[in-house]
Amino acid sequence: MKRVISSVLVVMLILSSGAILAQAEKQNKLFVYNSTYDLLKGDIWEYITLSEIKIDLNSYPKDYIIIGIGTTNQHYRVGELIVAGTVGDYKFLWADPNYPHKLKSLDKAEFPYLQIAVCAPGKVLKLPLREVVDLHKYLADRLEGMKIKLAAIKIVGDFSRVDYTIAYNLPKSGLDLSGGHVGDEYFRSFSEDQVGEWMMRGTYSQAQELQLINSTPGKPLHIHGYNHQKMQGGHIGYAEVKRATAMIYVIDEYELFESDLSIEGVEIEEGMITVQAVNRGWMMVKNAVIEVNLADGKVLSTALANMRPFSEVEVKFEVSEGVPEVVLVRIDPRNDILELREDNNVFVVH
Repeated sequence: MKRVISSVLVVMLILSSGAILAQAEKQNKLFVYNSTYDLLKGDIWEYITLSEIKIDLNSYPKDYIIIGIGTTNQHYRVGELIVAGTVGDYKFLWADPNYPHKLKSLDKAEFPYLQIAVCAPGKVLKLPLREVVDLHKYLADRLEGMKIKLAAIKIVGDFSRVDYTIAYNLPKSGLDLSGGHVGDEYFRSFSEDQVGEWMMRGTYSQAQELQLINSTPGKPLHIHGYNHQKMQGGHIGYAEVKRATAMIYVIDEYELFESDLSIEGVEIEEGMITVQAVNRGWMMVKNAVIEVNLADGKVLSTALANMRPFSEVEVKFEVSEGVPEVVLVRIDPRNDILELREDNNVFVVH
């Protein structure tokens, strides 16, 4: 996706039997760091860390509910992420793709994709679930019938069957999930067919535009979860409910964050070219290539280890002799990083 989206969704809730809506004072917001669309195209070199996330969360009251899912960029060990708790006390739980596939609490990681909803504790729609054969279809039908456009979801209860996957390989070349989360070279697949207590978190996105950000086309629900007794879980592909409660937090506002790389200036002098590169976006970036094209056809290049959000980096290129004639300078010339904008990556030297 190539734009920041920020909107207020005004939703009329049409309540059916068994649904209870509690009143609240403040809006619920969904923070989305990168989009699933870009992630699945291999956009793993822009990421967010816990320190940046805390800045966004700490502006909310301590009792606000946190509901989040995402992944990491660990090589051949990306895993599945579940964020749970409150603003004052939350955990980043990571499903490890390596045996014995246990959940672990993360206090340091790079997240190429993450969505976190911050929700008022009283602004919740409670939906009882009893003997539901297909959780995803049931919830999608119910929420669509209620005219809900976007919601964060928390589910707690007993499930008789859960099929889930844990991603371990997210290649830079990208992934095609049109056939689902399949492929032994990318996912570990599991199925639990004994009754157990599960904790699940996720989002519902009614419109395809939102599904491109939060899920995949045709999949309005994106849910991660874990078996509370076994402390194992991942991306939920299918689930049968015995008895549970779904807590639906209608999202009033959401915002998409991405990086935004540009070349702000080029200084040319005897034996030296100095380039000012800037990241004006909210995501950190690694391996950003800067390429200097000279008039004689030569190309000078280097890769930056990291660029923080809203940071500027000065890069110097030494040349053997004289004042070089520079034609243009590019950042991210091969479009390895799918940024907010791509039209500001080239600086033409006059």
